[in-house]
Amino acid sequence: MGKATILSLLERQKIDLFHSQGLSNRNIAKKIKRSSRTVDRYVKDPEAYGSQFKGRRRALTSRDERKIVQLASDSTKSAAKIKESAGVSASLSTVQRAIRNAKAKNLDPLKLKEKPPLNAIRMEKRLQYAKEHMTWTVQSDTRLNDWRSVVFTNEKRFNLDGPDDLRKDDHSRDGGVMVWGAITFYGAIDLVFIDQKMTAERFKTLLQSVFPKINDLFGPLPWIFQKGDAPIHNARAVKSFITSENVQVMIRPPHSPDLNIIEDVWGWLSRKVFEGGKQYEDKETLTAALKLAWSEISLSYINALYHSMKDRIYEVILNKGGSTQF
Repeated sequence: MGKATILSLLERQKIDLFHSQGLSNRNIAKKIKRSSRTVDRYVKDPEAYGSQFKGRRRALTSRDERKIVQLASDSTKSAAKIKESAGVSASLSTVQRAIRNAKAKNLDPLKLKEKPPLNAIRMEKRLQYAKEHMTWTVQSDTRLNDWRSVVFTNEKRFNLDGPDDLRKDDHSRDGGVMVWGAITFYGAIDLVFIDQKMTAERFKTLLQSVFPKINDLFGPLPWIFQKGDAPIHNARAVKSFITSENVQVMIRPPHSPDLNIIEDVWGWLSRKVFEGGKQYEDKETLTAALKLAWSEISLSYINALYHSMKDRIYEVILNKGGSTQF
């Protein structure tokens, strides 16, 4: 039998959390899918844990790797330029390998939009949301308290010269397109292109057009509509329609893109459409490119994002409502 791999930082944080809740080492081991002996060794002396695994030092720390992948989201940068910007001493081949590994995993947690600052009130709302969903799994098709049942949604603007987050000048908004998207565990819903200012009535009309498509994907299974807390989302007409459809609603905490996995999809879509610094001459060609790229999103990628929700929730709790690595 080969040697067990060392517990990751996230696994250690999970053990600390479960241990503080009074769970036995055996039950903790079952939850994180590790041997009881491994958990025992860590709980016995968390500070000293890992010293017996010391070996060759890694050329890149986890922080280095995240920085490299973040810089790589700007596809106009070469690996050499990324290495220089990241300020790492590792070799160029090591940096290139880190970029390849991130692409191979097909689960890039980085969004093009910077995470908003979190104050005490926002952190408290995030922590409350995380605690309410800490027991949710990604295992059942029939339960509402399972991430599989959640439909993640949001809007995103794309300009002719890049996504809205990387707008290069004050005029790029003139030629952009706004889209509304939704993903489910069973696939993505067709993008809705918005050519007018969104109002409560227009949002209701949008939902009337997409709910049948969501029902087709879920069939007889129940589902939850996740949305933001914007005024138009909570307008009487919108609430009335959702209630008439017997659909449960989940309000995501504000300023929390890391808890809305469609943000990861927007990042993937942006890199796909604007790969190599590509720009577009008009809305029609940009719209066509967005539709094509959206149709190529793999179900395995979406499923991987859903499975990441458990770790996102754990990190929010461990960080007391603070930011996560996602």
